[in-house]
Parts: sequence; C-alpha cells; structure tokens
Amino acid sequence: MPFERALLLSELGPGEHVMRRLADQNILLANVAGQVHAVSDVCLHRGGSLAGGPLEGELVTCPLHFWTFSVKDGHCTQVPGIVLKVFPTKVEDGEVYVEV
Repeated sequence: MPFERALLLSELGPGEHVMRRLADQNILLANVAGQVHAVSDVCLHRGGSLAGGPLEGELVTCPLHFWTFSVKDGHCTQVPGIVLKVFPTKVEDGEVYVEV
C-alpha cells in the first residue's frame, strides 16, 4: 500500500490530534510523546468522529458516547475485541506520511 503525505510534523505537537482525509478514509493522527500514530477516525460504537474528543496520553475518547480507544494499537478499553483500524506512519524531512 502506498504512503500518502498527511501533514507537516510541526502541525501536530505532542499531545495533539487531528483528522485528515486520505484515500477516501477519515484518519485520526495523534502525537503521543513525539511518536505519530494513525487510526481510523470512526468510532466503532456509533460511527462518531474521534477527532472531536479529548486525547489523554495514548487514549482518545469519542465525544458521543465516551468509548475510549488506544491510538497506538486501536483497542477499545471498554469492550475487549473491538479494535480500530491502525495505519502505519513514517516521518521524513519533517513530513508525516500514512500508509493507506
């Protein structure tokens, strides 16, 4: 699968998250302690956007019904076995790329 440029690393500081549309998918990018992670931006409970919820450490909370997911591996903290799609990322020359 190809890597697509998502944003400049300088646009995503530690502890911040943002949604980008890449390859017809909404992808949440999160900077956790300087490491960029990417997961599907669609909550698996009711389809809400995770980008509107808070990021605390590696956990993002859906603003609709408060399900919480790890941006590192996609797992839901409330329901075992529920996992968001995870996308590989890389940083080159100050730009963040996501494999989509």
